[in-house]
Amino acid sequence: VQAGRPWRGQQNPLRLQHVLIRFCKLRSTALPLKTTSGWSCSQSVSGRHTHTHSAKPPGLRQLCKPVTQVDFGAAEGCGGNPFKSLIHRLTKTKVQSVHMELNSGMQKMSILHQTRKESPCSACRGMCKTFEPHAWRKICKSCKCNQEDHSLHSDAEDDRKIGRLLADSKYSNLTARVKGGDGVRIYKRNRMIITNPIVTKKDPTFDTVTYEWAPPGLTQKLAIHYMEFIPKEMQPIAGTEGAYYRRRQLMRQLPVYDQDPFQCHALSEGEVKSMEELVRKYKSDSLGVGEVALPGQVGSAKDEASQAQFTNGKAAKGKPQDDPASTNGTVAEAQPKNEYHCELCKQAVSTESPVVYGERAGYDRLWHPACFLCTRCREPLVDLIYFWKSGKLLCGRHYCESEKSRCIACDELIFSEDYIESKGLTWHKKHFCCVECEQPLLGKSFELEQTKLLCTSCYKSIKKM
Repeated sequence: VQAGRPWRGQQNPLRLQHVLIRFCKLRSTALPLKTTSGWSCSQSVSGRHTHTHSAKPPGLRQLCKPVTQVDFGAAEGCGGNPFKSLIHRLTKTKVQSVHMELNSGMQKMSILHQTRKESPCSACRGMCKTFEPHAWRKICKSCKCNQEDHSLHSDAEDDRKIGRLLADSKYSNLTARVKGGDGVRIYKRNRMIITNPIVTKKDPTFDTVTYEWAPPGLTQKLAIHYMEFIPKEMQPIAGTEGAYYRRRQLMRQLPVYDQDPFQCHALSEGEVKSMEELVRKYKSDSLGVGEVALPGQVGSAKDEASQAQFTNGKAAKGKPQDDPASTNGTVAEAQPKNEYHCELCKQAVSTESPVVYGERAGYDRLWHPACFLCTRCREPLVDLIYFWKSGKLLCGRHYCESEKSRCIACDELIFSEDYIESKGLTWHKKHFCCVECEQPLLGKSFELEQTKLLCTSCYKSIKKM
């Protein structure tokens, strides 16, 4: 509408989602949301004036755009089209109060779309066949299990999420810009396909093994050697429990609502700014991707690149003089030693065995592939994505929890000072509800069953079962 394109029922709904979300991210005090025939004028930077006029005035060529009158029907009906309903509400409310709700609606629609496909719960052993999304909890309404137990996300969605995480960081080289995606970047996930011939008396056949992820930049021999150090049940081989485990860990360790404020529920403008600042901070200071190499052989390519910047003892023009690969005062290339030890288990490491380095930690530290774990949850760091803080490796979830409290009900970070804390757990005030009957428990008696908040009546009913 803003660009002068009339509504078309046959328009791609995914494209419309993207357009609406981009539209809602505009930051201004007011926007001319009611469209009429003529020209719409808004100054999105300062918000000094907004009006609609029949002719395009001179001097406002960058601010005025043609718009088209669109009739979406009554607010109650809107033809049963959720996009029409959202747009109708958008025309009657300021963007500041609606943009989070719109994006939340898009997220719900995406989840509801996934519900139409059968996504059985692994924790329920097939008893729950379909994920029924809760309005704001990250659980299934039917079985009460977490959404990662239903494996909702596809490979494409995971690649977009990791691409967004690594974009605007020093690891953006691991992402690629989507053609026609308006600047969206996706993760260049490295897959590895191994084909082994099977020799028989009959015609030869081939056994193909596909790894859904493998460390980038390695020879196949070294990558296979790396995988041999990973427990069999965790190796991301397509169609196996290991691939399913990797996908669960992507959702668990790197939740999308820890990096994108528009995936959270009803954040205020101040809370959005606080979250954006947190994301900028960890991308700049803590986010890292592990590098696999043989002991003492990491960073040589980087060192050569930095050496090429200098000519006759002087730095090349337009190039920084600092070594781009240096971290915490250490040089990019690991110094050769006679003996290497794993940072976690302290055991000796063979010079013929692949190890994992973390640039943020410095190249004087290394880990066995199976020892590259989050210090808090002791789980392997998925796709070698880590956060370095106070000399410790952390997954994304536990890094964010070291910076902000997390609501145990909605699983989102708390950026408000107005929250409830009890027995080491925290809640948004509006989410301090019984997990069974959903009645608010602020000022009422309650029971805690592990991390589940229950009213007294629901607690008694559960105990009788």
